[in-house]
Amino acid sequence: MGGGPIPRKVTNVQVLRFDDPPRGSRKKKSSSKLLLPISLLIAVGLFGSTFAANISINSDQSLEFGQGVLSAAACDSTINITPAATFDNIENSGIFRFGEVTLSGVEGNCVGKILTLRAYDNNASNDTPLTLGTTSGGVGYSTIAMTWASSSAPTASISGAYTITQVSSTSARVTITTAALTAGGLYKMTIESSGS
Repeated sequence: MGGGPIPRKVTNVQVLRFDDPPRGSRKKKSSSKLLLPISLLIAVGLFGSTFAANISINSDQSLEFGQGVLSAAACDSTINITPAATFDNIENSGIFRFGEVTLSGVEGNCVGKILTLRAYDNNASNDTPLTLGTTSGGVGYSTIAMTWASSSAPTASISGAYTITQVSSTSARVTITTAALTAGGLYKMTIESSGS
């Protein structure tokens, strides 16, 4: 009787398979799947600060449409026109209206001349000026005309329809008393000069 181990019969032998991963093991995530979320976080960070805006409604403050438009008039080579909106707080709603316009860079050649402003919409076939406001009598007007002065505020041609405040000897602000034109309705403005 020998003292060696007794051989056993092996019946369940598996063949090694190299084409399928073993059960229970995980595939490694590729770096391209991580690239997308990281790219999105970076994009949100960059564009979030770029497109952010603050909106506030201030009492008795105007909101400018833009940086203004340079326009040539007969008495001056360039006049800067800057329209501004005012907020009309109506019950159950509110609306921004074209309520102010500032003229700046007006040279001394315009002293004593009548400067006339008109507003137009985006309709190319319509050459009729828009109604800017109404007088105290309820009559609509489509022009703002003033006689330019160097040492005082320009004189308004329609009394009570708008006020003109001199900002400096080369600039003035026109405030429409009862504005009729919505801010979104204004597309362009023209200015022309004529003799006194």
